[in-house]
Amino acid sequence: MMYEDFLKQTGQKIKKLRTDKGLSQLQLAIRMEDGSGPNSISDIERGRRNPTLKTLFKVAEALGVEFRDLFDFNDDEGSKE
Repeated sequence: MMYEDFLKQTGQKIKKLRTDKGLSQLQLAIRMEDGSGPNSISDIERGRRNPTLKTLFKVAEALGVEFRDLFDFNDDEGSKE
């Protein structure tokens, strides 16, 4: 897997987890409590931003999932888009 593909798959996974919980990008950003805005979330979900580990931990925490769940691409049909 190439690095760019990894960023895109991670972003798609975050988007799926967020939408499954019925959250908007703004709502997720607010839950993260780290100053991230909806534009940052959008960039991450589209694979256009390389989030730090701290940001990814905040995303997982805000979504109520384990950190490792952000990288579990095996069960997602959308990860192959």
